[in-house]
Amino acid sequence: MKLRNKIRTLILTGVATPLLVSCCSGKNITEKSYPVTVKEQTLRDHVEYMCNRDKARNYRNIESINECAEYIKKQFEDVGLKTEEQVYKVSTQRRTDQEYKNIIATTPVDNQKPFTVIGAHYDSCMELPGADDNASAVAVLLETAKVIGNLPKDKQPKNLIFVAYTLEEPPFFGTNKMGSYVHAKSLVDAGVDVKLMICLEMLGYFSEEEDSQEFPVAGLGLIYPTVGNFVGVIGNMDSSSETKLMKKYMEMYSKLPTEKMAFPFMESITGLSDHRNYWKFDIPAIMLTDTAFMRNKNYHTEFDTPDTLSYDKMAMITHALAVYLQEEN
Repeated sequence: MKLRNKIRTLILTGVATPLLVSCCSGKNITEKSYPVTVKEQTLRDHVEYMCNRDKARNYRNIESINECAEYIKKQFEDVGLKTEEQVYKVSTQRRTDQEYKNIIATTPVDNQKPFTVIGAHYDSCMELPGADDNASAVAVLLETAKVIGNLPKDKQPKNLIFVAYTLEEPPFFGTNKMGSYVHAKSLVDAGVDVKLMICLEMLGYFSEEEDSQEFPVAGLGLIYPTVGNFVGVIGNMDSSSETKLMKKYMEMYSKLPTEKMAFPFMESITGLSDHRNYWKFDIPAIMLTDTAFMRNKNYHTEFDTPDTLSYDKMAMITHALAVYLQEEN
């Protein structure tokens, strides 16, 4: 254990391999008092609505996926955020020009400032419940938007874009049919200045068991914890300063262990969600995650159900993210 800790210290301080974690912004933040308004039961209610359906919310089940989109839209509207649908058409083996939609909510705009995008995909894989993947992250998205939307208008951070994406799951992953690709491209085409995209991907599964955390590359277990009880802040080298700053906020305001990973390689591994499409357009992007299948063995199975999630930790993450958005925008 002493050797492991020594190796971890050398690597994370850049002594052993400065390419693994780049030099980042050393911005100091001071903890302030923010009222905690995130309710665990409300997070659970969101997850259960999306999971406990007659048909899974996937691209085949149009009625079900559209009902979830309408549910998300109503949550945004209920807190007074300007809300719209971004509709686009996709042809599949079953249907031609089927409409799918991203749901977008925006805080008041300051034309002198860049935008921050916070997004999570709401579709599920195959005929599966998809509680952690990705109802957990949608619940965090909705409750973060609620915290911001419930602030007095003059206190709301400007230029925040909350987006619930469609079609992240197969067979669309990695294609320009992903909702996040459509959204990212639309921002670039419109000349919108985006300083950061924050992807929320699987944020509900935590474990205190030893060796509950796995890694995609041998040796990373010498650097990072092998107990799956931490929040991961994932980026690439262009967003390494943002990963460090988000880590500080997560540690300070969620009180959860937090690990940052900003790799100069392996972007195929670190880019396994919607943030990948913002990287394609040279927009800095990071991902908040419980590390998905590296920890949660229910991933893409029938066992990914609402009762497996830690709603207390999801509430803590939501609180920290809401504080970050208030302080940094």
